[in-house]
Parts: sequence; structure tokens; C-alpha cells
Amino acid sequence: MYKESTALTGRLSVSIGSWSRRPACSMATAMIVFVLTGGAPLLLVLTLLVMCYLTGYEVWRERDLPLLWKAWWVLFVFLTNIFGFGMFWIWLALRRRRHRHA
Repeated sequence: MYKESTALTGRLSVSIGSWSRRPACSMATAMIVFVLTGGAPLLLVLTLLVMCYLTGYEVWRERDLPLLWKAWWVLFVFLTNIFGFGMFWIWLALRRRRHRHA
């Protein structure tokens, strides 16, 4: 359902479904402003907070883990986002498997 058209200026505009048509250059400009200002859309901020909350909740359930390690994992997820969240779950699965077999 992609619709491609050339506007009067000759630039490519892509529209998906009922989304408004925006020239490709304005999307690139919005992305550059996002990167330079560090401003994030509300959805990304909420997603990051949910990942940090889930990390804190799961790490808090690990009773034998020192507090410094718990704080490190939450900060690691906060700084590295999805990559850190994935690494945390891999580490946690390996740790729980090791404790279950021991």
C-alpha cells in the first residue's frame, strides 16, 4: 500500500496508508534535529523506562547479587537500550541455569 509520487518540487514523497505525505528531505531534517538536540519522542522514553523497570524488577529478585551489580545492570540497560536489555536477559538466563544445576 505504498504510494510514491513526485511533488511539484520533484522530490520523492512516500505515504503509507492514511499517513500524511512528507517529502523525504523533511524526514531527514527531523532525524538530524532529533540526533543533534537529543530530544526523544515520548514513546521511546516510555519504552526505555519500561526496560529499566523490568531490569530492576528481575535483578531485585536475585537475592544473592550485590547491590552494586544490580545498579550496574540497570544503568547498563539505561545507557545501551535494547542491546543492553538483550545482554541482561542472556546473562540472567545463563546465571539462573547455572544456579539451578549447582
